[in-house]
Amino acid sequence: MDTKITFQKTSCYFCSEWLDDKTVKGHLLTCGQVLEKCPYNCLSYIQRKNMDNHVKNCVKRDEKSVLVQNVADDIQNERLMSIEENLTFLRKSLNEEIRMRHDLIVELGHLKKRNQITDEWTSKVSEVLNLLQKRIEEEKECRQLEIKDFHGVIDNLLKQFQEIKGFRKDMARTLGSIETKIVSKTNLDTNAAYEDDVPEWKTTCKRLENELERLRFQSSDDINDCVKYISAINDKMNQIEMLQQNQHNITDDGLMHSLSRLDKIETELTATSGLLSNVNDRTVKTDYNVKQLLNTVNEIEDKSDKVVKQVDIYKELVYETKQSLADLEEHLRVQRQFNMITNIRGHLIWRINHYERKLNDAKESEVPLKSPLFSNKHYGYSLRLDVYLNGIGTWKNRNLIACLTVVNGDYDTLLPWPCKLKADIILREQPENLNDATDITKLVITKKRNDRLEYQNQFIHIPHQVINSGAYIRNDSIVLEVKILKTFDSYNGFKPDTPNSGTPTTQII
Repeated sequence: MDTKITFQKTSCYFCSEWLDDKTVKGHLLTCGQVLEKCPYNCLSYIQRKNMDNHVKNCVKRDEKSVLVQNVADDIQNERLMSIEENLTFLRKSLNEEIRMRHDLIVELGHLKKRNQITDEWTSKVSEVLNLLQKRIEEEKECRQLEIKDFHGVIDNLLKQFQEIKGFRKDMARTLGSIETKIVSKTNLDTNAAYEDDVPEWKTTCKRLENELERLRFQSSDDINDCVKYISAINDKMNQIEMLQQNQHNITDDGLMHSLSRLDKIETELTATSGLLSNVNDRTVKTDYNVKQLLNTVNEIEDKSDKVVKQVDIYKELVYETKQSLADLEEHLRVQRQFNMITNIRGHLIWRINHYERKLNDAKESEVPLKSPLFSNKHYGYSLRLDVYLNGIGTWKNRNLIACLTVVNGDYDTLLPWPCKLKADIILREQPENLNDATDITKLVITKKRNDRLEYQNQFIHIPHQVINSGAYIRNDSIVLEVKILKTFDSYNGFKPDTPNSGTPTTQII
Protein backbone atom coordinates (compact mmCIF):
# COMPACT_ATOMS: atom_id res chain seq x y z
CA MET A 1 0.00 0.00 0.00
CA ASP A 2 1.37 3.43 -0.96
CA THR A 3 2.23 6.00 1.68
CA LYS A 4 -0.27 8.85 1.79
CA ILE A 5 1.30 12.32 1.63
CA THR A 6 -0.63 15.31 2.95
CA PHE A 7 0.25 18.80 1.70
CA GLN A 8 -0.50 21.74 4.01
CA LYS A 9 -0.37 24.34 1.21
CA THR A 10 -1.68 24.31 -2.34
CA SER A 11 -1.01 26.59 -5.30
CA CYS A 12 -4.03 28.24 -6.91
CA TYR A 13 -4.73 26.90 -10.38
CA PHE A 14 -5.60 30.37 -11.69
CA CYS A 15 -3.32 32.92 -9.94
CA SER A 16 -0.58 30.54 -8.62
CA GLU A 17 -0.97 31.92 -5.09
CA TRP A 18 -0.06 29.56 -2.25
CA LEU A 19 -3.05 28.84 0.00
CA ASP A 20 -3.85 26.76 3.06
CA ASP A 21 -5.97 23.67 2.59
CA LYS A 22 -8.79 25.28 4.55
CA THR A 23 -9.14 28.29 2.26
CA VAL A 24 -8.27 26.77 -1.10
CA LYS A 25 -11.83 25.79 -2.09
CA GLY A 26 -13.34 29.18 -1.40
CA HIS A 27 -10.44 30.93 -3.11
CA LEU A 28 -10.84 28.76 -6.22
CA LEU A 29 -14.54 29.61 -6.47
CA THR A 30 -13.87 33.33 -6.08
CA CYS A 31 -10.72 33.44 -8.23
CA GLY A 32 -12.36 31.47 -11.03
CA GLN A 33 -15.10 34.13 -11.37
CA VAL A 34 -12.61 36.97 -11.99
CA LEU A 35 -12.80 38.44 -15.50
CA GLU A 36 -9.60 38.73 -17.51
CA LYS A 37 -8.85 40.17 -20.93
CA CYS A 38 -8.14 37.72 -23.72
CA PRO A 39 -4.34 37.41 -24.23
CA TYR A 40 -4.89 37.46 -28.02
CA ASN A 41 -6.61 40.87 -27.91
CA CYS A 42 -9.95 39.79 -29.30
CA LEU A 43 -11.63 42.47 -27.06
CA SER A 44 -13.33 39.80 -24.91
CA TYR A 45 -13.28 39.49 -21.10
CA ILE A 46 -13.57 35.91 -19.91
CA GLN A 47 -13.77 34.31 -16.47
CA ARG A 48 -10.53 32.72 -15.38
CA LYS A 49 -12.05 29.27 -15.12
CA ASN A 50 -13.23 29.48 -18.75
CA MET A 51 -10.12 31.20 -20.10
CA ASP A 52 -8.47 27.98 -21.33
CA ASN A 53 -11.52 26.98 -23.37
CA HIS A 54 -11.71 30.47 -24.85
CA VAL A 55 -8.00 30.46 -25.68
CA LYS A 56 -8.36 27.17 -27.53
CA ASN A 57 -11.20 28.55 -29.65
CA CYS A 58 -10.07 32.19 -29.97
CA VAL A 59 -10.14 33.46 -33.56
CA LYS A 60 -6.92 35.44 -33.11
CA ARG A 61 -5.02 32.58 -31.56
CA ASP A 62 -3.39 31.46 -34.78
CA GLU A 63 -2.15 34.98 -35.62
CA LYS A 64 -0.75 35.45 -32.14
CA SER A 65 0.83 32.01 -32.07
CA VAL A 66 2.45 32.74 -35.43
CA LEU A 67 3.88 36.01 -34.08
CA VAL A 68 5.08 34.32 -30.90
CA GLN A 69 6.59 31.52 -32.93
CA ASN A 70 8.29 34.04 -35.22
CA VAL A 71 9.70 35.93 -32.22
CA ALA A 72 10.91 32.67 -30.68
CA ASP A 73 12.44 31.66 -34.00
CA ASP A 74 14.18 35.05 -34.29
CA ILE A 75 15.59 34.73 -30.78
CA GLN A 76 16.72 31.18 -31.50
CA ASN A 77 18.30 32.27 -34.79
CA GLU A 78 20.11 35.15 -33.05
CA ARG A 79 21.45 32.75 -30.43
CA LEU A 80 22.53 30.32 -33.13
CA MET A 81 24.22 33.13 -35.09
CA SER A 82 26.04 34.29 -31.94
CA ILE A 83 27.20 30.75 -31.23
CA GLU A 84 28.29 30.34 -34.86
CA GLU A 85 30.21 33.64 -34.71
CA ASN A 86 31.94 32.51 -31.52
CA LEU A 87 32.79 29.17 -33.10
CA THR A 88 34.06 30.94 -36.24
CA PHE A 89 36.26 33.20 -34.12
CA LEU A 90 37.58 30.19 -32.23
CA ARG A 91 38.28 28.37 -35.52
CA LYS A 92 40.12 31.42 -36.88
CA SER A 93 42.16 31.68 -33.69
CA LEU A 94 43.00 27.99 -33.83
CA ASN A 95 43.94 28.26 -37.53
CA GLU A 96 46.16 31.27 -36.77
CA GLU A 97 47.84 29.36 -33.94
CA ILE A 98 48.31 26.36 -36.24
CA ARG A 99 49.82 28.60 -38.95
CA MET A 100 52.17 30.23 -36.43
CA ARG A 101 53.19 26.81 -35.16
CA HIS A 102 53.83 25.66 -38.71
CA ASP A 103 56.01 28.73 -39.38
CA LEU A 104 57.90 28.13 -36.15
CA ILE A 105 58.44 24.48 -37.05
CA VAL A 106 59.75 25.48 -40.52
CA GLU A 107 62.04 28.09 -38.96
CA LEU A 108 63.29 25.56 -36.43
CA GLY A 109 63.98 23.15 -39.30
CA HIS A 110 66.10 25.80 -41.07
CA LEU A 111 67.97 26.58 -37.86
CA LYS A 112 68.63 22.90 -37.23
CA LYS A 113 69.91 22.56 -40.81
CA ARG A 114 72.23 25.56 -40.37
CA ASN A 115 73.45 24.19 -37.05
CA GLN A 116 74.09 20.83 -38.68
CA ILE A 117 76.10 22.50 -41.51
CA THR A 118 78.03 24.55 -38.93
CA ASP A 119 78.79 21.43 -36.92
CA GLU A 120 79.99 19.62 -40.05
CA TRP A 121 82.19 22.59 -41.06
CA THR A 122 83.58 22.85 -37.52
CA SER A 123 84.41 19.15 -37.51
CA LYS A 124 86.17 19.49 -40.88
CA VAL A 125 88.16 22.53 -39.67
CA SER A 126 89.10 20.60 -36.55
CA GLU A 127 90.29 17.68 -38.69
CA VAL A 128 92.37 20.04 -40.90
CA LEU A 129 93.86 21.73 -37.84
CA ASN A 130 94.68 18.37 -36.30
CA LEU A 131 96.29 17.25 -39.58
CA LEU A 132 98.34 20.48 -39.78
CA GLN A 133 99.42 20.07 -36.19
CA LYS A 134 100.46 16.50 -36.92
CA ARG A 135 102.42 17.59 -40.02
CA ILE A 136 104.13 20.32 -38.03
CA GLU A 137 105.13 17.84 -35.34
CA GLU A 138 106.48 15.44 -37.97
CA GLU A 139 108.38 18.31 -39.66
CA LYS A 140 109.83 19.34 -36.31
CA GLU A 141 110.99 15.79 -35.64
CA CYS A 142 112.60 15.58 -39.12
CA ARG A 143 114.31 18.95 -38.59
CA GLN A 144 115.58 17.88 -35.20
CA LEU A 145 117.01 14.65 -36.68
CA GLU A 146 118.73 16.56 -39.51
CA ILE A 147 120.11 19.13 -37.08
CA LYS A 148 121.40 16.30 -34.93
CA ASP A 149 123.11 14.74 -37.97
CA PHE A 150 124.55 18.14 -38.93
CA HIS A 151 125.94 18.58 -35.44
CA GLY A 152 127.59 15.13 -35.68
CA VAL A 153 129.17 15.98 -39.05
CA ILE A 154 130.39 19.34 -37.74
CA ASP A 155 131.86 17.62 -34.66
CA ASN A 156 133.71 15.15 -36.93
CA LEU A 157 135.04 17.99 -39.09
CA LEU A 158 136.21 19.90 -36.04
CA LYS A 159 137.86 16.76 -34.72
CA GLN A 160 139.67 16.20 -38.05
CA PHE A 161 140.66 19.87 -38.11
CA GLN A 162 142.12 19.56 -34.63
CA GLU A 163 143.99 16.42 -35.69
CA ILE A 164 145.42 18.26 -38.74
CA LYS A 165 146.35 21.19 -36.54
CA GLY A 166 148.15 18.87 -34.12
CA PHE A 167 149.89 17.11 -36.97
CA ARG A 168 151.15 20.46 -38.28
CA LYS A 169 152.42 21.35 -34.84
CA ASP A 170 154.25 18.01 -34.69
CA MET A 171 155.73 18.64 -38.13
CA ALA A 172 156.90 22.10 -37.09
CA ARG A 173 158.39 20.68 -33.94
CA THR A 174 160.17 17.94 -35.96
CA LEU A 175 161.56 20.49 -38.41
CA GLY A 176 162.78 22.62 -35.52
CA SER A 177 164.54 19.67 -33.94
CA ILE A 178 166.11 18.78 -37.25
CA GLU A 179 167.40 22.29 -37.72
CA THR A 180 168.79 22.26 -34.21
CA LYS A 181 170.54 18.98 -34.87
CA ILE A 182 171.93 20.35 -38.10
CA VAL A 183 173.33 23.44 -36.42
CA SER A 184 174.82 21.46 -33.58
CA LYS A 185 176.19 18.94 -35.90
CA THR A 186 177.79 21.66 -38.00
CA ASN A 187 179.61 23.06 -35.05
CA LEU A 188 180.89 19.77 -33.78
CA ASP A 189 181.57 17.67 -36.82
CA THR A 190 183.90 18.32 -39.46
CA ASN A 191 183.18 19.38 -42.89
CA ALA A 192 183.63 15.85 -44.24
CA ALA A 193 181.20 14.39 -41.95
CA TYR A 194 178.95 17.27 -42.69
CA GLU A 195 179.25 16.68 -46.38
CA ASP A 196 178.52 12.99 -45.90
CA ASP A 197 175.36 13.76 -43.97
CA VAL A 198 174.21 16.57 -46.21
CA PRO A 199 172.71 14.31 -48.91
CA GLU A 200 170.86 12.35 -46.31
CA TRP A 201 169.64 15.56 -44.81
CA LYS A 202 168.60 16.87 -48.16
CA THR A 203 166.72 13.68 -48.84
CA THR A 204 165.07 13.93 -45.48
CA CYS A 205 164.23 17.58 -46.02
CA LYS A 206 162.93 16.84 -49.48
CA ARG A 207 160.82 14.06 -48.12
CA LEU A 208 159.58 16.27 -45.35
CA GLU A 209 158.80 19.07 -47.77
CA ASN A 210 156.89 16.67 -49.98
CA GLU A 211 155.04 15.34 -47.00
CA LEU A 212 154.34 18.85 -45.82
CA GLU A 213 153.14 19.85 -49.28
CA ARG A 214 150.99 16.76 -49.46
CA LEU A 215 149.57 17.49 -46.06
CA ARG A 216 148.99 21.12 -47.03
CA PHE A 217 147.07 20.07 -50.16
CA GLN A 218 145.16 17.44 -48.24
CA SER A 219 144.37 19.89 -45.49
CA SER A 220 143.29 22.51 -47.99
CA ASP A 221 141.11 19.93 -49.79
CA ASP A 222 139.59 18.80 -46.52
CA ILE A 223 139.03 22.36 -45.47
CA ASN A 224 137.46 23.17 -48.83
CA ASP A 225 135.27 20.09 -48.54
CA CYS A 226 134.33 21.11 -45.02
CA VAL A 227 133.61 24.64 -46.16
CA LYS A 228 131.49 23.35 -49.05
CA TYR A 229 129.72 20.89 -46.77
CA ILE A 230 129.15 23.58 -44.18
CA SER A 231 127.86 25.96 -46.87
CA ALA A 232 125.58 23.20 -48.17
CA ILE A 233 124.42 22.59 -44.62
CA ASN A 234 123.81 26.30 -44.18
CA ASP A 235 121.86 26.39 -47.44
CA LYS A 236 119.77 23.45 -46.30
CA MET A 237 119.27 25.08 -42.92
CA ASN A 238 118.18 28.28 -44.65
CA GLN A 239 115.81 26.32 -46.87
CA ILE A 240 114.51 24.48 -43.82
CA GLU A 241 114.06 27.75 -41.98
CA MET A 242 112.29 29.29 -44.99
CA LEU A 243 110.06 26.23 -45.37
CA GLN A 244 109.37 26.26 -41.66
CA GLN A 245 108.61 29.97 -41.84
CA ASN A 246 106.26 29.36 -44.78
CA GLN A 247 104.60 26.53 -42.87
CA HIS A 248 104.26 28.77 -39.84
CA ASN A 249 102.81 31.54 -42.01
CA ILE A 250 100.36 29.13 -43.66
CA THR A 251 99.46 27.68 -40.28
CA ASP A 252 99.04 31.14 -38.79
CA ASP A 253 96.86 32.22 -41.73
CA GLY A 254 94.78 29.06 -41.42
CA LEU A 255 94.48 29.52 -37.67
CA MET A 256 93.51 33.17 -38.07
CA HIS A 257 90.92 32.26 -40.72
CA SER A 258 89.65 29.42 -38.54
CA LEU A 259 89.49 31.71 -35.51
CA SER A 260 87.61 34.37 -37.47
CA ARG A 261 85.28 31.72 -38.85
CA LEU A 262 84.80 30.30 -35.37
CA ASP A 263 84.04 33.81 -34.09
CA LYS A 264 81.43 34.21 -36.82
CA ILE A 265 80.01 30.78 -36.01
CA GLU A 266 79.95 31.67 -32.32
CA THR A 267 78.13 34.92 -33.14
CA GLU A 268 75.65 33.04 -35.33
CA LEU A 269 75.17 30.42 -32.61
CA THR A 270 74.56 33.18 -30.06
CA ALA A 271 71.99 34.79 -32.37
CA THR A 272 70.49 31.36 -33.06
CA SER A 273 70.27 30.58 -29.35
CA GLY A 274 68.55 33.93 -28.78
CA LEU A 275 66.17 33.21 -31.63
CA LEU A 276 65.53 29.72 -30.27
CA SER A 277 64.81 31.16 -26.83
CA ASN A 278 62.36 33.61 -28.43
CA VAL A 279 60.82 30.74 -30.39
CA ASN A 280 60.53 28.69 -27.21
CA ASP A 281 58.90 31.63 -25.41
CA ARG A 282 56.47 32.11 -28.29
CA THR A 283 55.80 28.37 -28.34
CA VAL A 284 55.09 28.38 -24.60
CA LYS A 285 52.78 31.38 -25.00
CA THR A 286 51.11 29.70 -27.96
CA ASP A 287 50.60 26.49 -25.98
CA TYR A 288 49.17 28.49 -23.11
CA ASN A 289 46.81 30.39 -25.44
CA VAL A 290 45.77 27.14 -27.15
CA LYS A 291 45.11 25.55 -23.75
CA GLN A 292 43.04 28.58 -22.74
CA LEU A 293 41.10 28.38 -26.01
CA LEU A 294 40.56 24.64 -25.53
CA ASN A 295 39.45 25.23 -21.94
CA THR A 296 37.08 27.95 -23.17
CA VAL A 297 35.73 25.64 -25.88
CA ASN A 298 35.32 22.82 -23.35
CA GLU A 299 33.57 25.16 -20.92
CA ILE A 300 31.27 26.38 -23.71
CA GLU A 301 30.56 22.77 -24.71
CA ASP A 302 29.89 21.81 -21.08
CA LYS A 303 27.64 24.83 -20.63
CA SER A 304 25.88 24.02 -23.91
CA ASP A 305 25.38 20.42 -22.81
CA LYS A 306 24.05 21.59 -19.45
CA VAL A 307 21.76 24.11 -21.16
CA VAL A 308 20.54 21.43 -23.57
CA LYS A 309 19.91 19.04 -20.66
CA GLN A 310 18.14 21.77 -18.69
CA VAL A 311 16.08 22.68 -21.76
CA ASP A 312 15.14 19.02 -22.19
CA ILE A 313 14.23 18.80 -18.51
CA TYR A 314 12.22 22.01 -18.75
CA LYS A 315 10.51 20.77 -21.91
CA GLU A 316 9.66 17.53 -20.11
CA LEU A 317 8.37 19.43 -17.09
CA VAL A 318 6.42 21.88 -19.25
CA TYR A 319 4.91 19.07 -21.28
CA GLU A 320 4.08 17.10 -18.15
CA THR A 321 2.61 20.22 -16.53
CA LYS A 322 0.61 21.03 -19.66
CA GLN A 323 -0.59 17.44 -19.83
CA SER A 324 -1.47 17.44 -16.15
CA LEU A 325 -3.30 20.75 -16.53
CA ALA A 326 -5.10 19.46 -19.60
CA ASP A 327 -6.05 16.27 -17.74
CA LEU A 328 -7.16 18.29 -14.73
CA GLU A 329 -9.13 20.65 -16.93
CA GLU A 330 -10.75 17.73 -18.72
CA HIS A 331 -11.50 16.00 -15.44
CA LEU A 332 -13.05 19.19 -14.06
CA ARG A 333 -15.06 19.58 -17.24
CA VAL A 334 -16.19 15.96 -17.11
CA GLN A 335 -17.04 16.27 -13.46
CA ARG A 336 -19.01 19.41 -14.14
CA GLN A 337 -20.64 17.71 -17.13
CA PHE A 338 -21.74 14.69 -15.16
CA ASN A 339 -22.53 16.78 -12.10
CA MET A 340 -19.82 15.15 -10.00
CA ILE A 341 -21.11 11.63 -10.67
CA THR A 342 -18.40 9.08 -9.80
CA ASN A 343 -17.99 6.02 -11.97
CA ILE A 344 -18.29 3.08 -9.60
CA ARG A 345 -19.48 0.43 -12.05
CA GLY A 346 -16.05 -0.95 -13.07
CA HIS A 347 -16.77 0.02 -16.65
CA LEU A 348 -15.21 3.01 -18.47
CA ILE A 349 -15.42 4.29 -22.04
CA TRP A 350 -12.70 6.86 -22.69
CA ARG A 351 -12.60 8.99 -25.85
CA ILE A 352 -9.21 10.53 -26.74
CA ASN A 353 -9.56 13.53 -29.05
CA HIS A 354 -6.79 15.24 -31.09
CA TYR A 355 -5.06 11.90 -31.54
CA GLU A 356 -2.45 13.06 -34.10
CA ARG A 357 -1.30 16.03 -32.01
CA LYS A 358 -1.08 13.96 -28.85
CA LEU A 359 0.80 11.22 -30.71
CA ASN A 360 3.35 13.79 -31.92
CA ASP A 361 3.67 15.11 -28.36
CA ALA A 362 4.21 11.56 -27.10
CA LYS A 363 7.11 11.13 -29.55
CA GLU A 364 8.93 13.96 -27.75
CA SER A 365 8.14 12.78 -24.23
CA GLU A 366 7.17 9.53 -22.50
CA VAL A 367 4.52 11.19 -20.32
CA PRO A 368 1.39 9.02 -20.47
CA LEU A 369 -2.20 10.10 -20.99
CA LYS A 370 -4.21 9.47 -17.83
CA SER A 371 -7.88 8.63 -17.81
CA PRO A 372 -10.38 9.90 -15.23
CA LEU A 373 -10.46 7.92 -12.01
CA PHE A 374 -13.07 5.19 -11.66
CA SER A 375 -13.76 2.32 -9.28
CA ASN A 376 -14.68 -1.31 -9.60
CA LYS A 377 -17.52 -1.00 -7.06
CA HIS A 378 -18.87 1.15 -4.28
CA TYR A 379 -16.01 2.09 -1.95
CA GLY A 380 -13.71 -0.06 -4.05
CA TYR A 381 -10.27 0.38 -5.54
CA SER A 382 -9.43 3.67 -7.27
CA LEU A 383 -8.44 2.89 -10.85
CA ARG A 384 -6.91 4.77 -13.75
CA LEU A 385 -5.96 3.81 -17.28
CA ASP A 386 -2.51 5.08 -18.40
CA VAL A 387 -1.90 5.16 -22.16
CA TYR A 388 1.45 5.69 -23.95
CA LEU A 389 0.42 6.57 -27.49
CA ASN A 390 3.98 6.15 -28.86
CA GLY A 391 4.91 3.18 -26.68
CA ILE A 392 7.81 2.72 -24.26
CA GLY A 393 10.91 0.56 -24.13
CA THR A 394 11.16 -2.02 -26.89
CA TRP A 395 7.64 -1.11 -28.10
CA LYS A 396 8.51 2.57 -28.64
CA ASN A 397 7.62 4.17 -32.00
CA ARG A 398 5.71 1.04 -33.04
CA ASN A 399 2.88 0.36 -30.59
CA LEU A 400 0.27 1.91 -28.33
CA ILE A 401 0.88 0.78 -24.73
CA ALA A 402 -1.78 0.80 -22.00
CA CYS A 403 -1.82 -0.35 -18.37
CA LEU A 404 -4.39 -0.34 -15.59
CA THR A 405 -3.08 1.35 -12.44
CA VAL A 406 -4.36 1.14 -8.87
CA VAL A 407 -3.89 4.54 -7.22
CA ASN A 408 -4.35 5.70 -3.65
CA GLY A 409 -7.99 5.85 -2.65
CA ASP A 410 -9.99 7.03 0.33
CA TYR A 411 -11.01 3.50 1.28
CA ASP A 412 -7.75 1.59 0.82
CA THR A 413 -7.62 0.74 4.54
CA LEU A 414 -10.94 -1.09 4.21
CA LEU A 415 -9.86 -3.21 1.22
CA PRO A 416 -7.86 -6.48 1.16
CA TRP A 417 -4.20 -6.29 0.06
CA PRO A 418 -2.37 -7.34 -2.01
CA CYS A 419 -4.93 -7.04 -4.77
CA LYS A 420 -4.95 -7.77 -8.49
CA LEU A 421 -7.47 -6.53 -10.98
CA LYS A 422 -8.25 -8.43 -14.13
CA ALA A 423 -9.84 -6.42 -16.93
CA ASP A 424 -10.43 -6.25 -20.65
CA ILE A 425 -9.12 -3.19 -22.48
CA ILE A 426 -10.98 -2.74 -25.76
CA LEU A 427 -10.04 -0.49 -28.67
CA ARG A 428 -13.41 0.29 -30.27
CA GLU A 429 -13.69 0.49 -34.06
CA GLN A 430 -15.82 3.36 -35.41
CA PRO A 431 -17.03 2.41 -38.93
CA GLU A 432 -20.02 3.95 -40.71
CA ASN A 433 -21.95 0.74 -40.22
CA LEU A 434 -21.61 -0.33 -36.59
CA ASN A 435 -22.50 -3.91 -37.52
CA ASP A 436 -19.14 -4.14 -39.34
CA ALA A 437 -17.16 -3.03 -36.27
CA THR A 438 -14.27 -5.28 -35.23
CA ASP A 439 -13.05 -4.31 -31.76
CA ILE A 440 -9.60 -5.23 -30.40
CA THR A 441 -9.76 -6.77 -26.92
CA LYS A 442 -6.71 -7.29 -24.67
CA LEU A 443 -6.57 -8.87 -21.22
CA VAL A 444 -4.62 -6.96 -18.58
CA ILE A 445 -3.74 -7.64 -14.95
CA THR A 446 -2.49 -4.76 -12.83
CA LYS A 447 -1.33 -4.21 -9.31
CA LYS A 448 -0.38 -1.46 -6.97
CA ARG A 449 3.02 0.01 -7.70
CA ASN A 450 4.78 -1.14 -4.51
CA ASP A 451 3.34 -4.65 -4.63
CA ARG A 452 6.21 -7.17 -4.84
CA LEU A 453 4.25 -9.75 -6.81
CA GLU A 454 4.99 -9.79 -10.52
CA TYR A 455 2.56 -11.10 -13.12
CA GLN A 456 2.44 -11.15 -16.86
CA ASN A 457 -0.05 -9.12 -18.93
CA GLN A 458 0.53 -5.96 -16.90
CA PHE A 459 0.80 -4.03 -20.20
CA ILE A 460 -1.12 -4.41 -23.45
CA HIS A 461 0.24 -3.22 -26.76
CA ILE A 462 -1.54 -2.50 -30.04
CA PRO A 463 0.60 -1.87 -33.16
CA HIS A 464 0.25 1.47 -34.91
CA GLN A 465 -0.24 -0.36 -38.22
CA VAL A 466 -3.33 -2.06 -36.83
CA ILE A 467 -4.71 1.22 -35.50
CA ASN A 468 -4.16 2.99 -38.83
CA SER A 469 -5.46 0.09 -40.94
CA GLY A 470 -9.09 0.04 -39.77
CA ALA A 471 -11.64 2.63 -38.72
CA TYR A 472 -10.24 2.89 -35.20
CA ILE A 473 -9.41 6.58 -35.79
CA ARG A 474 -12.38 8.74 -36.68
CA ASN A 475 -12.55 12.52 -36.51
CA ASP A 476 -8.98 12.41 -35.10
CA SER A 477 -10.22 10.44 -32.08
CA ILE A 478 -9.94 6.93 -30.68
CA VAL A 479 -12.14 5.19 -28.09
CA LEU A 480 -10.83 2.88 -25.34
CA GLU A 481 -13.12 0.79 -23.15
CA VAL A 482 -12.25 -0.86 -19.82
CA LYS A 483 -14.24 -3.71 -18.25
CA ILE A 484 -13.26 -5.07 -14.84
CA LEU A 485 -13.72 -8.85 -14.88
CA LYS A 486 -12.35 -10.33 -11.66
CA THR A 487 -10.48 -9.39 -8.50
CA PHE A 488 -7.51 -11.48 -7.42
CA ASP A 489 -7.33 -12.34 -3.72
CA SER A 490 -3.96 -13.59 -2.44
CA TYR A 491 -5.71 -16.12 -0.21
CA ASN A 492 -8.76 -17.20 -2.18
CA GLY A 493 -7.49 -16.82 -5.77
CA PHE A 494 -9.69 -15.14 -8.39
CA LYS A 495 -13.22 -14.41 -7.39
CA PRO A 496 -15.92 -12.71 -9.38
CA ASP A 497 -16.65 -9.08 -8.71
CA THR A 498 -20.19 -7.87 -8.20
CA PRO A 499 -20.50 -4.46 -9.81
CA ASN A 500 -23.92 -3.07 -10.45
CA SER A 501 -25.01 -3.56 -13.98
CA GLY A 502 -25.86 -0.55 -16.00
CA THR A 503 -24.69 1.79 -18.69
CA PRO A 504 -20.92 2.46 -18.63
CA THR A 505 -19.60 5.96 -18.07
CA THR A 506 -18.02 7.56 -21.15
CA GLN A 507 -15.12 9.99 -20.68
CA ILE A 508 -13.75 12.24 -23.47
CA ILE A 509 -10.41 14.04 -23.53
